[in-house]
Amino acid sequence: MPLQRGFSLVASLALALGATLPLVAPAATRAAPTELFFSEYIEGSGNNKALEIYNGTGAPVDVVAGGYNIQMYFNGSSSAGLTFNLDGATSDVVASGDVFVVRNSAADLPAIIAAADQENGSSWFNGDDAIVLRKGTTVLDVIGQIGFDPGSEWGTGQTSTSDNTISRLACVWAGDQEWADAFDPAAEWTGAAQNDTTGLGAHTIAAEPCATSPSGTGTADPQSVLPGQTTVLSVDVTPGTNPPSTGLAVTADLSAIGGSATQAFAQVGGTTTFTFTATVAAATAPGSYTLPVTITDDQSRTATTSIALVVQGASATICEIQGASHTSPMVDESVFAVQGIVTAVGDDGFWMTDPDCDESDATSDGIFVFGGEAAPGDLVAVDGMVDEFGFEDELTTTEIGDATVTVLDTGLDLPTTVIGVDRVPPTSIIDDDGMTSFDPETDGIDFWESLESMRLEVRDAIAVGPTNGFGETAVVSQLTTWGERTERGGIIVRELGADGDYRPGDFNPERLITDDELVDTAPVNTGDEFASDPVGVLDYSFGNFKLFLTADPGRVDNGLTREVTTEDTLHELSVATFNVENLSARSGDAKVNELARQIVVNLKSPDIIAIEEMQDNNGSTNDGTVAADLSWQRLIDAIVAAGGPRYDYRQIDPVNNADGGQPGGNIRVGFLFDKQYGLQFVDRAGGDAVTDTDVVRSGNDAALTVSPGRILDSQFGDLTFFDTRKSLVGEFLFRGEPVFVIANHFSSKGDDQPLFGSNQPPVRFTEFRSANEETVEDGWRHAQAQAVNDFVDEILAVDADAQIVVLGDINDFDFSETVEILSGARMALSGGPDADGSGPTAETGAEPVLTTLFDTLDPGERYSYVFDGNSQVLDQILVSQSLLALDPIYDVVHVNAEFFEQASDHDPSVMRVAITPRD
Repeated sequence: MPLQRGFSLVASLALALGATLPLVAPAATRAAPTELFFSEYIEGSGNNKALEIYNGTGAPVDVVAGGYNIQMYFNGSSSAGLTFNLDGATSDVVASGDVFVVRNSAADLPAIIAAADQENGSSWFNGDDAIVLRKGTTVLDVIGQIGFDPGSEWGTGQTSTSDNTISRLACVWAGDQEWADAFDPAAEWTGAAQNDTTGLGAHTIAAEPCATSPSGTGTADPQSVLPGQTTVLSVDVTPGTNPPSTGLAVTADLSAIGGSATQAFAQVGGTTTFTFTATVAAATAPGSYTLPVTITDDQSRTATTSIALVVQGASATICEIQGASHTSPMVDESVFAVQGIVTAVGDDGFWMTDPDCDESDATSDGIFVFGGEAAPGDLVAVDGMVDEFGFEDELTTTEIGDATVTVLDTGLDLPTTVIGVDRVPPTSIIDDDGMTSFDPETDGIDFWESLESMRLEVRDAIAVGPTNGFGETAVVSQLTTWGERTERGGIIVRELGADGDYRPGDFNPERLITDDELVDTAPVNTGDEFASDPVGVLDYSFGNFKLFLTADPGRVDNGLTREVTTEDTLHELSVATFNVENLSARSGDAKVNELARQIVVNLKSPDIIAIEEMQDNNGSTNDGTVAADLSWQRLIDAIVAAGGPRYDYRQIDPVNNADGGQPGGNIRVGFLFDKQYGLQFVDRAGGDAVTDTDVVRSGNDAALTVSPGRILDSQFGDLTFFDTRKSLVGEFLFRGEPVFVIANHFSSKGDDQPLFGSNQPPVRFTEFRSANEETVEDGWRHAQAQAVNDFVDEILAVDADAQIVVLGDINDFDFSETVEILSGARMALSGGPDADGSGPTAETGAEPVLTTLFDTLDPGERYSYVFDGNSQVLDQILVSQSLLALDPIYDVVHVNAEFFEQASDHDPSVMRVAITPRD
């Protein structure tokens, strides 16, 4: 039987063997010999290896002029490890009836040496290696099976390819060109002991080629039937040869479907097709059946084949398959005659919906058919196997696989459920029961599951986030009740539960992500609407339900503009934070110039800017470079060109590839500062990647031992900042007053489980140090917040009224436990996770030493980042109580996160505060 292979393997073998090799190997020729073929194979001791090639064509053959060559495929490889051309030492011509012998040049048996016409010095075959004789790129003969490793040998006993000599049977008149099929040397070869060379140098063929047995291929029409129905069973027979078959007969064992165990088939006219009309017994169990068939002839030759038949069970409905749950109650069961109207077609199957399968909103009316073919509007009946497709930590998608599709009707209307009219999603709860009950009316994860694979229309849709780089846009129906809206059309992630526990937080389950998987769509900004309601089929991937659009709904541009902050006065210190998203000296001009423009025009050139994600000078090139002076200068020069001040900067180069981010990029945090208006940076030497800064008293004030300096000391040890950006503190003087600014870029939330994942509540691995060190890629955010809070306490222990700014990409929400640890209201603990999936913490009972300035904003302004349509806080500015008492003005400047054209994926924010000298 031919080996079953995927296209990629067959295609790669075809390329290796030559462009002229057909992907399906032809049957070997059984007329008079027309080409050379292998006649003897010696796999002797040591390097005593030889190949004999026979010419029975009736004419001399020039092996050089003909382009004959040998290939060897080692250890099951699908690529040739050795190829060499035939080239005789004394003559290139092989006379008719003569042989051409090739040996390994290290062979030492005299008979092999004497018989050889050519030698080759490369490493040669062992018993498990396939050997090919070609003419140019056309395969003439194969010993073995390409792309398959048999272990040590093909065959058994002496008739095997390991440590034996095998010789072609005299009745074989042509080579075996079927390079992809299983190889058994006993079919065409006879064996002899190791180092047996008695037949080497000569070969003869019989007067007639080898006899062949009859063979056949069986089919059923229809191939799938119900019990009690009939089907025509057919066998197309290929007669045997030498001598030709006479008296062909076909019988089959039909006992599995209630028939005779020796049922004779009737020959159709003068053809070699045999048929029988079988009735499947009413008691036959549903399933797939293989009916054995026997073929005989009057020459006493016998062959076997089989007929595949599917006996259907009672037809199932899509709703029965889906069930009121996240997984099918019929998974791994065969289903039959499942009817639905095809609503969309993808690359590997189609979606269909049965609008009448039940009256329950809890069971989806849609399903994906994997591998089936049909067109939208077709009414189809599908036989197949129910499967759940998915990945770790994600929900699975119910599918019908191994599908047989019958089209019953065409041109039907596509059943569509309208979100906002027919069904309204929950607006605050994703899951509140740990997936222990299925509640589509109250739990968002269950609501969207109840619509899995159905065709949906989102009525009166608005984009709550920009189109991302994957062509995805989060939308909601404006007919639903929203959570907290932004003034610019977005929707806010907000706290609903007790402080420090955002398990009951509002993560906006009413959002639905549209996807351009099936059709190209126009990108949109947050707050844009659509020329027509988005319509598509509901799929699930990468932790989200996604509406695969079937038509571009068109963009209605609602004119979202990039915000501009208010310029500070001469008496105000302005401090900003800006994640510039992998900026380096190699970044494109458009990105660098737009970042510079945003700093000058939109941020009004703050006095101090904490920069996150500044890369080294050659960006992501992973060659050990860590210096970033050129990257900083590139941004500084662009700011000047945009009309801004010439900033100075401070930073510390990290240890190569020790701070996470893009491999080779060596992202870090640092400061830009403008010395024009009474601002000074206090430089204290000694800061480097591995030196921890400390706090000392200098007169009545606190001072740093090194400035800028890294905050490395942590009560949780070195793993706190493992493979993560290290926090950087700088000591400044503004109008003679010390100001301590701590720039941060805590561990990303990227390793947390998804909001719409299979585990509820999702485990937030990045908040705590997992017991499994391979679970997360970097340090843990709670410990990082604790380290910074401890450092703030050190400053305040020296100067209780110190003016401290802690800012940067905190990578967590304003109401998160991370921020409460940073402020001092809570403390980080070892272990985890807690019941809500978070890292463990405890209340300190102390007054917070820091306050996030998001607390000073209206709820609808509390965001700096938009992810999957959730407007949320990641970038923050926190201040000490002495600064808070000065009533700082805080502004998140929305210039990036809501737009599909971005210089960074983060919005910057800026604080302005009037600092007066203390007595």
